[in-house]
Amino acid sequence: DVYKRQLLYLLILVYPLFKGMWLSLHRVDIFGDGEFIGLGNYTRLFADPVFIQALINTFVVTLMIVPPLTVIALALALALNRATRGAAIFRGIFFSSAVLSVTIVTLIWRFILAPDAGLLGEIWSAVGWEPLPFLSAPHLTLPALAITTIWWSLGLPMLLFLAGLQQIPQDMYEAAALD
Repeated sequence: DVYKRQLLYLLILVYPLFKGMWLSLHRVDIFGDGEFIGLGNYTRLFADPVFIQALINTFVVTLMIVPPLTVIALALALALNRATRGAAIFRGIFFSSAVLSVTIVTLIWRFILAPDAGLLGEIWSAVGWEPLPFLSAPHLTLPALAITTIWWSLGLPMLLFLAGLQQIPQDMYEAAALD
């Protein structure tokens, strides 16, 4: 049984990994074995300005998402680390976004961020301001994506922090309060 699982692991994960690494060193078409070109594909890749911009955008979005998500999730876990009915309701509310599909999250945030008929666009217009094109302006797209991702991802890290906090014995809290 153990050997079958190891064989399955090799077939599903390890073999494709090494096959992909082998293919990355070749110029391959659909019907042929390909021609070995060494690091030529990587040279072309790192010379491509679109790829470099994609790497930069990925790094920036990661910095915009991970630290705030961690801080907000920990703050919520600390605030909701109580055995009250209200805390349980708020835990459910904050976790509910984590169970939504990508399609639903996209529709919700498109409804909020669309400049012509979105919620923020309507609020901006009611105040007399020009609605911001969050989904099309290059300088606003990444922050909008980060806010959407933080909102969508907040539930699980909050629950993980909360589970960790609830593993701390109550007498430790009492000892810390006395100190």
